Amino acid sequence: MNDTFDAIVVGGDVNGLTAAAYLARAGRKTLLVEPRNELGGDCENIAFSDGFVMPVLHEVHALDPQVVRDLKLARFGFRLAARDLPAVVISGAQQPLVVSRDAFLTSRNLGGTSRVDSEAWGIFRYKALGLARALRAMWWSAEQRVDVDFDQILRLPLITWLESKFESDALKTALAFEILESGCSPAEIGSTLQLHWRLAQEAGGLQAACAFPAGGPAKFAEALVHAARAAGVTVRTGVRVDRIITLGCRVAGVVLANGEEIFARMVHCSASRAETFASLLPTAIEGIAHSADSTVSWPAPGIARLAFGLDALPEFASTNDGKARYFIIDRLASLVSAHSAAQFDQMPDELPLELVFPSIFDRSFAPIGQHLMSVTVYAVPRTTDGSSAGMRESLVAKVLAAIARRVPEITRHVKASHVLMPGDLSARYGMDATMPAAIRLCTTWADRIMTPVDGLYMCGRTAEPSRAISGRAGRIAAEMALQRGLV
Repeated sequence: MNDTFDAIVVGGDVNGLTAAAYLARAGRKTLLVEPRNELGGDCENIAFSDGFVMPVLHEVHALDPQVVRDLKLARFGFRLAARDLPAVVISGAQQPLVVSRDAFLTSRNLGGTSRVDSEAWGIFRYKALGLARALRAMWWSAEQRVDVDFDQILRLPLITWLESKFESDALKTALAFEILESGCSPAEIGSTLQLHWRLAQEAGGLQAACAFPAGGPAKFAEALVHAARAAGVTVRTGVRVDRIITLGCRVAGVVLANGEEIFARMVHCSASRAETFASLLPTAIEGIAHSADSTVSWPAPGIARLAFGLDALPEFASTNDGKARYFIIDRLASLVSAHSAAQFDQMPDELPLELVFPSIFDRSFAPIGQHLMSVTVYAVPRTTDGSSAGMRESLVAKVLAAIARRVPEITRHVKASHVLMPGDLSARYGMDATMPAAIRLCTTWADRIMTPVDGLYMCGRTAEPSRAISGRAGRIAAEMALQRGLV
């Protein structure tokens, strides 16, 4: 059966849902097609064991505030259970360092390890947040007009920049952890700019905050689904797009895997640019795309997500009443070493770990009287697909051993576990390779979103300046299409 729409959105992740909602709000007849039976991409909760629920993502820090406002997501149940989670660095050599929004308290916490850092922290934070706000014009809107000289932070690796600012390894580690989700190494050119991108973001109106939505990030995706349907988007799940139809170098619609043709003058695609041109478009157009695409991609180290069901909270979770992100690694140099090892498909000796306890914010994540510990493992080889039970068990053991070296009692509290290896995340959600931070952060929205095919727009994760759950690429892609008057 053939049908006709004004616009088709391929992929129902956060950006695909956002693009579809904006197009439908503008009065365009919009179809969203998602190959999986679930919408929201990796903003998903997965039940495991007996009553435990794993949020695939355990925090948000870059949600586009304009998307939240424009789509009135609060009406559809979106709210934050915690607006700002401090960072707690747990090392084996000293007391945990708490880095929070309160500059005075953080300075006092630093006093025990470095008087120099204690005195420098307030001014550093003020200047860094100010520069990050000034740089928002590059990343928050399509205009990208910045009257700031950021040559030094563009060229200087983060490890060098932080070494010039602070003495405390724990403080430098806390700041460097903020860029790991992007796949960027602290030793990479552009990594200092990557930190400023992170500091430019906000959660719940707080700059540089890290938040936990009630119900987890899955509730953010659920609110977007309701907003898209309320705007009039037609949603089809469990249907894969086999091919994008073109007439010359212009989009004409899509062909589904079942042979059904659906026509539209515009297509938004949330897959990566490489996948779109290699798999969904005619071979002749792929050459045009490669000549027009100036970005260089390379595989970033993988990320693994683990969840542990606990019969009680470990003692270290009493820091900040457990309402924090806990970083486990001893030195900034260890982050660099781990990234390098994983990039060459070797398991690092020391894994960078980020821990959150979702059940503290929302009791639905664990049975009564028990808790969920959510762990993100950065710098895992991308080839670690977890195809064997032994490989998963090995990672679980390595992660628990790393935590137990700081918190010996953790192992006796673990009652269940669930693991998503880099291969699982790639197969399930299409986790992307990345490109050098200096390129990705400085590339314009037009270069990331527009394509040589008239009417085809990239709106997914790789269209963002950095890997994050945002919705901004979906919004800006829809706005660009509407401004051009193609639909």
